[in-house]
Order: sequence, then C-alpha cells, then structure tokens
Amino acid sequence: MSPSNLGSVKVKALPSVMRSWLMILILVSVLASVSSTLCGCGLRYGGSSQDKVLATLRDENANLRERVAGLEREREELVVRASAVIQASSGAANVTSASSADLASQIAQALPAVVSIEIDSLSGPSVRDPQRPTVNVYIIPKDGRNRFTQVVGSLVVEALWQASDPKQTPDMLNTTSLGSVELSPLQVREAYRSGFGGTNYMVELPVQAADRAMLNSGRLVLRARLTDLLTGKTHEADHTRVLDK
Repeated sequence: MSPSNLGSVKVKALPSVMRSWLMILILVSVLASVSSTLCGCGLRYGGSSQDKVLATLRDENANLRERVAGLEREREELVVRASAVIQASSGAANVTSASSADLASQIAQALPAVVSIEIDSLSGPSVRDPQRPTVNVYIIPKDGRNRFTQVVGSLVVEALWQASDPKQTPDMLNTTSLGSVELSPLQVREAYRSGFGGTNYMVELPVQAADRAMLNSGRLVLRARLTDLLTGKTHEADHTRVLDK
C-alpha cells in the first residue's frame, strides 16, 4: 500500500460514529474561523454597532466634561464674590468709625463708574454669512478717565437706514428701521468681548431679507441707550456710517 493512501485507509477504518464526530469537529472549527474573521472586519471597518455605541458614549462624555468645567468656573466666581463680601463685612466691623469712613470713601472712588458710552467706528454690516447678514454694533462704556469700564445694566441698540441725498439734511432724509434689540443685564454681560479689535460689548442685529440690499448704499445710523443699574443713569450714543461703495 502506498504512503499516499495510508491516511484515507485509517479514516475508513474508523467506526461510523467516530467519523461523524470527526466531521462535526471539522465543521465547528471552520465556522469558528469564519466567524472570527467577520467580527474582525466589522470592528476594523466600523461595521459593528458596538463601535457606534462607543463613539456616541465618547461624544456624550466629552460634552458632559465641558459642561462640568463651565459650571466649576461659575462656582469659583461665586465663591470669590461671596468671600469678598464676607471679608468686607468682617473688616468693617473691626475698624474705627474714622477708618471705616476712609475705607468707604476709597471703595466709592475705586468702583467702576460709567460716565458715557461710545459706538465704535468699526460697527456696521457683517457679511461673514451672505445668507444671514447682520449689523454688528460695538458699545464702549467709558469712565471719568475716558477708559473702557465694565457695566451692569440694560442696553437697547437700534439700526436705521437713510438714503443718500446731498440735497437734503440728515433730518430730512427718508429713514427705515433695520431692527432693534434690548439686552438684559445678564445678556449684556455675555456680550462682553476683548481681542485685537479692543474691548467692547458686541450686539448683533439680524437684517431681514427684504432689507439686505440697503446695506450696499445709503447711510447707516446706529443708536444705543445704556441704563446703568448701579447709578440709575441713562447714557446714549449714536454713530453714522456711509455705506456708498
């Protein structure tokens, strides 16, 4: 008998039951190999639903971390404010009346006080998104030394359009309102901006689709009214920009 036929003879010599179990074991091994290959492909090429679930969980985790970090910063700010109030109260209780009066005077002089507001000359139309043009107005509150100072108050901003006509004075020109917005004290705080263009409060006025063509010519008149809630005073400013190109 040749060696090449030796293996086949041994298989035939096995009992039928053992041959059946042997075939089952071979089939199970093949199926296991194919299954592992398919699973590997699914994980590698993103075909597994587990990958999608894990990606969603990672995104949610990142969003939650960002929200927690923001809340932590707000909490720290509140702690600092509360600590300052407690220190001021305890310090005032331990000084003489003369020292207390001097301290109160210094505090009053050091408190930021708005004496006027300006509308920055950079204010005007913004076409960063042609489908959603806006008028950006930059408000600059100033103290007695003509420096920017933060403010606690409400703010009203209005944008008007006037046709250019050299034969008429500005008060005689036809005026169209492009829109207005009123900001609460908290919204004013959120409007604070500081960067290469300076420090200001930025107010964005959306322009209606029917009025977009007006931003290409004429005169843009901007008006702002700030109500200082610390002093109760009202400050107003206006700025005119020629849009003719």
